[in-house]
Amino acid sequence: MGDDQLSDLAARRTLFYTAPVVNTPRQIKGGLTSQRQRLRRLVEEALRREEAARFAALNAEAKRRQREFLVGGDWLSEAMPQHWAPPYADLAHEYTAQRTALGNRYSFSSWTKRTA
Repeated sequence: MGDDQLSDLAARRTLFYTAPVVNTPRQIKGGLTSQRQRLRRLVEEALRREEAARFAALNAEAKRRQREFLVGGDWLSEAMPQHWAPPYADLAHEYTAQRTALGNRYSFSSWTKRTA
């Protein structure tokens, strides 16, 4: 699915579910839960793709700096270049906050509050 389709999907707030003819309340709840979780994963997919691209860029920069240090460094001088630590934790916290900000609009509690 393309990024434009994912961003369009993220704006949706309705989930249609057709229950089997013969069912129990437990089966309906299980079916709804499964579909809501699937929709939530689709909504978060664009965010996951962006996060993966940024982590890949950090990894590439870390490899470039390591190669530069190992190959191009002056090993006999006393001035060693400063160690660079990629900000993996900062990036992870940023995307965790973004996922949390999405909320769980597909939960039973949010659904029952709107319909009550």
